[in-house]
Amino acid sequence: MTPIRPHSDRHFTLMKAPILLATLALALSLPLKAQVFKNENTQKVVNTLRERIKLSGYVQGAYTADRDENTFELKRAILMADGQITKQWRVYYMLDLKGPKTLEAYTEYKFHEALQVRFGQYKNPFSIENQISPTLIEQIETYSLVSNYLAGISSADPLYGGHSGRDQGLMVFGNLVDKGAYHALTYKLAVMNGQGINVKDKNTQKDLIAYLHYKPCAEATLAASIWEGRGHAIAESPYNPGLKTGDNYRRARWSAGAEVKTRLADLRGEYMAGRDAGVRSQGYYVVGNLHLTDKLDLLASYDYLQRNKDMGNAAEQTNYIGGLQYWFYPRCRLQLVYTYRDNLHDPNQRGGNLLQAQVQVRF
Repeated sequence: MTPIRPHSDRHFTLMKAPILLATLALALSLPLKAQVFKNENTQKVVNTLRERIKLSGYVQGAYTADRDENTFELKRAILMADGQITKQWRVYYMLDLKGPKTLEAYTEYKFHEALQVRFGQYKNPFSIENQISPTLIEQIETYSLVSNYLAGISSADPLYGGHSGRDQGLMVFGNLVDKGAYHALTYKLAVMNGQGINVKDKNTQKDLIAYLHYKPCAEATLAASIWEGRGHAIAESPYNPGLKTGDNYRRARWSAGAEVKTRLADLRGEYMAGRDAGVRSQGYYVVGNLHLTDKLDLLASYDYLQRNKDMGNAAEQTNYIGGLQYWFYPRCRLQLVYTYRDNLHDPNQRGGNLLQAQVQVRF
């Protein structure tokens, strides 16, 4: 085990987090009986914690097979604590038990339905897809190629690295038009480090991300987002050979998309484009979810990414995806997904057939 250095506050906090959360979970799960607590004040405090802090989580285990790999694996094991301190004040914590590492830790305050403030570490508000939980994403490889690359979900972009689409900063958000059953117009405006989770910013500039979505009706959503900032390269990328590790560079992104959800089917699609220094990238996806029965869905997706427009097909990849998912219990599902990865001209990426199965249990 790596020793905890007294001068490293970050490592100390991350090491303590799993222990503190596990202790809290145990305390809240024990049956409370009045005779156990001789001190009525102690009992009152524990009862208050039970009422105001909700624990939840999920586990995803998968089987993956292609020409280079054949393995069972634990995809995710997540524990979450959501504390509603007052009607206006909320705190939230998400722990990845595989690390263990902190994924989210923030507090937010609601001044008004149209003015809410969040501070800490959380999902950045870029694109529709990045803000969707992995427990609802159709693909077992989680998000689309372009979301993984431009939102920093996976380590597909070596310059930025993989941060599960999260970062640290301050966000102002709210609902501007309320239709009762749904919020018709919602905005998010975030000032973030631009460096990812559990690390300090490596330059003095901050990234600005703005997101706006409009619902013309309860079933449909239109959304757009823009990201402007200054990146700090943590590694070199074959798609941006002009940048070296440690270089600062302009990072720009934008997205536009739509989502439709009906009783018969769900459909979502987005186009995204980026610019890192002088290198332009783009991509888009369309994913459909046909509800065959109340519990069984047919999945299909078309997924395209061009990591450097000037490199042509040497930096292109297209994924064709089809599969089934069965919801055997609320929020719990079985998935079987086939992916054909077409990237024959890119030596830096895997191509060919990919077969995956996954079981998800959420509580």
